[in-house]
Amino acid sequence: MRIQELKDKKVAIWGLGSEGWSTLKTIRKKFPALPITVLNDAAFSPEMEMMLTHDPFMSLISSEQVKLSLKDFDIIIKSPGISAYRPEIQEAKSHGVIFISATHLWFQEHQNDKTVCITGTKGKSTTSSLITHLLRNANKRVTLGGNIGTPMLDMLDVEPNPDVWVMELSSYQISDFSGSPSIALLLNLFPEHLDWHLNEQNYYNDKLKIFANQKEDSIAILNKLDENTAKIALNIKNITYFNDEIGFHVKDNCIYRKEEKIFLGSNMTIPGNHNLSNACAALTVVEKLGIDINVCIEALSTFKGLPHRLYPWGIIEQVTYIDDSISTTPQSAIAALETYSGKNITILLGGFDRGLNVDELAKYVANNSVFAVITMPDNGKRIAESIKKAIEAPNATNKNLKLFEVSDLSEAVRIAKEITPKSGVIILSPGAPSYGHFKNFAERGDTFAKLSGFDVN
Repeated sequence: MRIQELKDKKVAIWGLGSEGWSTLKTIRKKFPALPITVLNDAAFSPEMEMMLTHDPFMSLISSEQVKLSLKDFDIIIKSPGISAYRPEIQEAKSHGVIFISATHLWFQEHQNDKTVCITGTKGKSTTSSLITHLLRNANKRVTLGGNIGTPMLDMLDVEPNPDVWVMELSSYQISDFSGSPSIALLLNLFPEHLDWHLNEQNYYNDKLKIFANQKEDSIAILNKLDENTAKIALNIKNITYFNDEIGFHVKDNCIYRKEEKIFLGSNMTIPGNHNLSNACAALTVVEKLGIDINVCIEALSTFKGLPHRLYPWGIIEQVTYIDDSISTTPQSAIAALETYSGKNITILLGGFDRGLNVDELAKYVANNSVFAVITMPDNGKRIAESIKKAIEAPNATNKNLKLFEVSDLSEAVRIAKEITPKSGVIILSPGAPSYGHFKNFAERGDTFAKLSGFDVN
């Protein structure tokens, strides 16, 4: 469905986050007199209600009335944060209501453009930004957007049209995906967002929808080393792998293309083996776009990375402070620990509890040179109990681990400062979301930096 087809339909926009506002602005610009209903699960604030009702063709429905009203519309443009698995959505669909997204509308308007779409449980933003960086260094005109910041419909009429669109897409955006990316990249799969997707299988299936509508000449790029991807990606066509010995892969802290060493990992400004893996994914994309890799290799060393992703704030009293607040899964916390392996690490773990299994994280801590673990609510107690159990195993090697359970981030940072030896590293890599404690992962990371003694502007 294209935007023009909304004309003369009963249209609702559900959710007023950044994407919802962008959708509202776009549709109103196209159809100044189209009646639009804005749906909001919470009550509208007086300020928002006043702003919206200045429009004579605008109606508002909020709170419990939203569920009751869904079947009254022809088309509902749903914000990504609203789960497609909610029962009231299934009920409305049975009455013929069509649910679409801003992502759907954007792709319908750009069907013939060159698009690179990136998804995965972890590494999406870094890899999307790195691909953009490499392409710009190859003198390509690139627009980066999607889940990484710029709402999809804010990029509807970019002039001049870029050579390549680079789009980071979340599982929420892909769950009803109808686009056909020129190149679709899946970095990895771990259980995540199970509250939205209801179960692990739904989450994996939704991620795979990024490939569902690709054309015969489109390219799918997958991670050869990711076990979960290998299990479920059986019906995907035109696959190219990264982390594969016949392509770009990591060995001995270097990037290889087939048997040729092409880049020293020590030249990357962003640390970690996982970031070398992200670089392999980015190089695979660039090569598939027909660009000379030799033009891009040096640009790997000038990529600065993104905030809150193993970001080194600096050193205070000979202790290094690392902000990895983006870490919302146990696997990402393990990646942070691996990055600083061999150091005296104090790691701050814990946040909103989605029930993800933490036993692998506990096993890693119990068998590697981690100096201390400080756990925080909500799932901090569960993490601590799993670590205690792992350390009690006869073959556990890290019997001298220091383990603390605290009530909040402030107490965690205070204890970390007190116990971490000189030349050590304090890492905030919670392995859990910030819900209920901070506005978002960025606020959590900034709070960590401030508590640690850094000036956050």
